[in-house]
Amino acid sequence: MTNETMAATTAGSARVQGLGRSSHEGCLVPILAAASDDVGVDWGTVPAWVGAVGSVLVAFVIGGGLLYEIKLRRMADERAAAERYDAAAAQARLVSVGGGIAKTKGGKVSVRNDGDAPIRNIAYAVVVRDSNGEVRRVPARSSKPRQPFVGAHSELRADIISAEVVDPRTSSIEVGFTDQNGRRWALTDRDELRQVHYEPEAPDHRH
Repeated sequence: MTNETMAATTAGSARVQGLGRSSHEGCLVPILAAASDDVGVDWGTVPAWVGAVGSVLVAFVIGGGLLYEIKLRRMADERAAAERYDAAAAQARLVSVGGGIAKTKGGKVSVRNDGDAPIRNIAYAVVVRDSNGEVRRVPARSSKPRQPFVGAHSELRADIISAEVVDPRTSSIEVGFTDQNGRRWALTDRDELRQVHYEPEAPDHRH
């Protein structure tokens, strides 16, 4: 084979290989583009991604700030409510109850008022606690129904009788009274104080 023939053959092979690579590369480009279109992937640009991440972070910061503000306001409201209750209960905290249920239906009670104003509308009840922790209040009457108040720096002692049989081991005496501002309170011989709603009994006009 002559040098001219070999050169021609080599050039022809190179052209064939070049055509093959060009053909394959030309086919791959539209295939990849079609695949991207089929799955709907749009990777966007770097600024767009940075903007999206920044928006999410800003939303988290704003949301966290609002939650913290709500928490602070709730704590402030609870603190103000506790302060109002303490101020309202100032006189009631100067009252103490002693005694207890000594028998299945009766017991003795003492009501001490160390405040500077009298307490009125004295009423009695027996607080019964069952094994499940539930509380039930049983009405009770006093041996001194004609003394419905306790004067300032005074003490009242009386016998009480429960409206039903109770267990002395799980019962305590509760005394209800009204302070000088018209607030109604209930206090047990276990020093449990609570504010209650009070509706005076209607007068009996049958006599």
